[in-house]
Amino acid sequence: MMRTPFRHVAGHLVWAPSGAVWAVWRVEPLAGGYLPAQVRQELLGRVTSLVRLASFM
Repeated sequence: MMRTPFRHVAGHLVWAPSGAVWAVWRVEPLAGGYLPAQVRQELLGRVTSLVRLASFM
């Protein structure tokens, strides 16, 4: 018998059978190769901050 990888989905939250809760987001891609270097660096900083914040949760 195959076990389902999640127990419940509500909005962007997914509960695993272990009790862990995951959040799911959709991120729209940008054509980074065509952006000015300063804008690319700002976006990189924002994404880096998001990933670091999510790892604490």
